[in-house]
Amino acid sequence: MPSRSTAPGRTHRALRTSVIAVAVSAAAATGTVPAVAAEGPAPEPTLSVPAAPGATPGDGAGTAGPAGTDAPAGTEGSADAGKQVGEEDFTIDSYQSTGRDFRIYLSISDPGRKTPPLWVGTTDDGWQQVRASTHSGGRSSYMVGRADLDVRGGTVKVSLSADGADPAEVALMDVPKAVITGPDARTGSAFTVTGRFGGDKWPPHNTALEVSVAGQQKTVTVPGTSEWSVDFEDVPEGRHQITVRVLAGPLPPSEETREVTVEQADEDVPVDAGDVAEPVLADFTGTGKADLVARNDEDGKLYRFPGKGDGTFATGEVVFEEWGYEQTSAGDFDGDGIADLVATDGGSAWIWRGNGDGTFQERTELTKWPAKYAQTTAGDFDGDGVADIVALDTTSDTAYLWRGTKDSGPGKPVFSAPRKLTAWKGYTQTTGGDADGDGITDVMAVTPSQELRVWISDGNVNGNPFKAPVRVMSFAGFSNLTTGDFSGNKVADVLAIDTNTNEVKTFTSSGKPGSGMLGAPRTVELTVPAP
Repeated sequence: MPSRSTAPGRTHRALRTSVIAVAVSAAAATGTVPAVAAEGPAPEPTLSVPAAPGATPGDGAGTAGPAGTDAPAGTEGSADAGKQVGEEDFTIDSYQSTGRDFRIYLSISDPGRKTPPLWVGTTDDGWQQVRASTHSGGRSSYMVGRADLDVRGGTVKVSLSADGADPAEVALMDVPKAVITGPDARTGSAFTVTGRFGGDKWPPHNTALEVSVAGQQKTVTVPGTSEWSVDFEDVPEGRHQITVRVLAGPLPPSEETREVTVEQADEDVPVDAGDVAEPVLADFTGTGKADLVARNDEDGKLYRFPGKGDGTFATGEVVFEEWGYEQTSAGDFDGDGIADLVATDGGSAWIWRGNGDGTFQERTELTKWPAKYAQTTAGDFDGDGVADIVALDTTSDTAYLWRGTKDSGPGKPVFSAPRKLTAWKGYTQTTGGDADGDGITDVMAVTPSQELRVWISDGNVNGNPFKAPVRVMSFAGFSNLTTGDFSGNKVADVLAIDTNTNEVKTFTSSGKPGSGMLGAPRTVELTVPAP
């Protein structure tokens, strides 16, 4: 039966290992195969192996190394070649490699020989005998050590016969390096070095990288992804060399370099606090930390200011070139786990579904929304996983709740009939946020006496879910109240405009409603790109 060659990169889906590229040596012909540990319990040490009949042992012949620690997940490739030796059939299901050793999986058709010896060699090597490390469900796993081998992109031959008769061939691939993919040039002093592990697609596990540029050096461990990134700040203007070194992990040590040109960026323009309108705090990108979306009345554009996680924000990115809407709020109205934008125009409430990357789809009508409704805010006020709406009916000075129903979805969200909550005369700046960290949205508002209060929701899906209000602090002189978790502690923090000083200020929340809930205010500067 002729040999078959396995194409690189074919994955055997029955395995739980990741797809990783492989390196195998065909240069050194040794007679020794050190033992390598498989995943799970450590295998028994492999004994020293004699050369196959007709082969001449060299100086490299010796005993196998002891069983090691758990091998990192590595490359799989599949092989469909069924081989017959006498009356026995076997199939190479797949192979897996870390770049220093590899594992071969066989399915043995003869149940009487669950773990027969396996003979393995490279194109130019003699044959080495290894024994199965594990056997389960008709499949035997063979760990083959390659500490003495040192070539790239060879072919491994596998046979159940000591003389290597009619072997199956497994084509292996080069060990990839940590390839730098960007940037080539950058305007501004902060940028991200990006890269991937070259070769076939594969995620190495726990690979330690040292990345340096312009005198800055950072060490990161890539947990198990094909792509990686490292952030740098304050890189001076000019031409710089990026250097990436593989320090530890399943890959052999290597070094890659790339040139990058850093150009002077136009200075960002600060936004006057008095021009900040329609502010909304929400996690629009799935980072667990809220961004700020707000209109800059100076140019009329709606911006998203990415949250840094400490109550400050990065330079704004234009979301929409014009934003003439009012009562802007955010909530997950279709249950996809991504925050959507909602705003009104005096006759309808509109929804812009979030894409999860800080951008939004075209608007669709959420519901008819007469001009009599004001202070519209959104959130999951009853804890059922679907966003609801709270708003003030200005004709009766009464707050109402519209519950989003489970019928809501990618189409038009569905709301129940409005439920009367309480008299709301004189209350302003109504907004929703999870004040106590229980996963249910609560309501905050400013009383006629200029106190910030919070109404905790108990999640009641039938009646009024809000408890009696709790005083938080005096809020005289503050406007444009909005809440969101910008610190990542699962409770709603606060942002507002201090009209006394004309500053944007943020307050970090402890998650304990009451007079000590909010910390001292922090002044933050919002900036947008220069025109």
